[in-house]
Amino acid sequence: MEFRILGPLEVLEGGRPLAIRRGKDQGLLAYLLLHANEVVSSSRLIDVLWDERPPPTAPKALQNVVSSLRRQLGDGRLVTRDPGYVLRVEPGELDLATFEKLAREGRADEALELWRGPPLLELHEERFADDTRRRLEEQRLAVLEARIDVDLGAGRNAGIVAELEELIREHPLRERLYGQLMLALYRAGRQADALETFRRARRTLSEEVGLEPGPQLQDLERRVLQQDPTLALSEGEPRKKRRPRSGWALALALILIAAAAVSAFVLTRGDRKALAVIPNSVVEIDPSTNRIVSVVPVGRRPSAIAIVGQDMWVANSFDDTLTHVDTRSGVTRTLGGFEYPTSLAPAAHKVWVGNNSRGVLVSIDAVSGAVIDRVRIPDAAAATFLAYGGGSIWVSEEEAAVHRMSIATGDAALRVPGLNVHELAFGEGAAWAVLAGVRRLLRIDAHGRTNREVDIGPLSTGVAVGFGEVWVASSGDDAVWGIDPQILDVKDVIHVGDHPEGVAVAAGALWVANNGGGTVSRIDPGNNDVTAIVRTGYHPLAIAGNADRVWVAVTGAPEQ
Repeated sequence: MEFRILGPLEVLEGGRPLAIRRGKDQGLLAYLLLHANEVVSSSRLIDVLWDERPPPTAPKALQNVVSSLRRQLGDGRLVTRDPGYVLRVEPGELDLATFEKLAREGRADEALELWRGPPLLELHEERFADDTRRRLEEQRLAVLEARIDVDLGAGRNAGIVAELEELIREHPLRERLYGQLMLALYRAGRQADALETFRRARRTLSEEVGLEPGPQLQDLERRVLQQDPTLALSEGEPRKKRRPRSGWALALALILIAAAAVSAFVLTRGDRKALAVIPNSVVEIDPSTNRIVSVVPVGRRPSAIAIVGQDMWVANSFDDTLTHVDTRSGVTRTLGGFEYPTSLAPAAHKVWVGNNSRGVLVSIDAVSGAVIDRVRIPDAAAATFLAYGGGSIWVSEEEAAVHRMSIATGDAALRVPGLNVHELAFGEGAAWAVLAGVRRLLRIDAHGRTNREVDIGPLSTGVAVGFGEVWVASSGDDAVWGIDPQILDVKDVIHVGDHPEGVAVAAGALWVANNGGGTVSRIDPGNNDVTAIVRTGYHPLAIAGNADRVWVAVTGAPEQ
């Protein structure tokens, strides 16, 4: 039997794949493969499979999953052993074990050939699978970098330049890759290109995370400038045959990098120099210092954030998932099945989830994530943008109407037709709708009256209410417009960063996510001056906060 986790989860018997049931069966199998031939307690498996919030029936449910997986794998594989279970895996049956063995032996090329793609993507609802995927990817990169070191030592410099360029595009903050590319270029007789690579690394690190290159990369630049003879190993000069990188050194690198990956994912907090913002993450900003204090990986294209007490929820629109973040511990988990979530609205102990695929609102418990209710919006194809206030959930029906739904019963209280709404917010006793394509902000009162509106900036997106004004982010003129909610007149136009998208009132200030510039602007509501710029890099999109902290969702490329 063969077990494969370096890519999609697969089990082969006699070369033919076994169909393992999706869900908890696959989750149990994957976790036991990561602990092959080890006894894993039932309590640990329950915590893992139910994300440390198990239902009362979890022990019985685990027994059912174990029985099901036993039937699929056959006798003698999944064994009961106090206080839990052990999965028996023979030498050579698990691709991860083979990968690590080959890496220890310095056979990097063979090890890398075992990879078939990102590991365990089918388990996107299991937090342990997300942790594992990042850890294994770090291991793969460590082996790949070690193989490149061997190529450099063997004089294969020009041949790996293109490979390193591609790797740097995928991992633009990885300094070791820049150093390897500099060395390859220098040894290929391209000293100027090697120095330009260092400058590119410096620009990227400065723009993305506000850091200078580390001492090793700076030392390499100095040696290139001085044409240090110890760097020179041109492809044309004779060389001794070099042995592959020693197994113990590569194994040590794997252990160190794997440990770093796990700790960075569970809690990337503290020293600013230790933090690196990555695409598809939520960045925490401390308003007392205007510095980034944590980075939490989430799903693809995080498009909305909701905060209820110490619990934060992030809508990942391209993954059909929500990520829950315990803001006290930094621990995260992911829930699936939300069909293109685009908007979140916190309301008491609930979070309401809007979507861009069907006219159904879902409310979940803000702590456990359990689904409380599903409410169909009458005659709506999508429930795209949400806002909470006045005892109601306000919902935009794509290109058609705005609905007011009772928070108590979930019933539709009114429908305001003929509105193509791009964003919604509630405050100052009314709902505020940014109308798509017409540069207008519309006030909707509790009775559905819409006889008051005002001109706003071009390509307006985010909207928030606070400090006695309605604030609209206008990406067409790189500004935030402040509107007097009583007379519906423009009071202020504040120029911020490139293409502002999200806007939030939090921690005594107005905060703006500048999607095109990779920054967050802080605005003093007393004088409407921009008092701080926080550089996140990539593309900040949604933003939210409370009295103590500000969180911003950072995506990758704008077209993600």
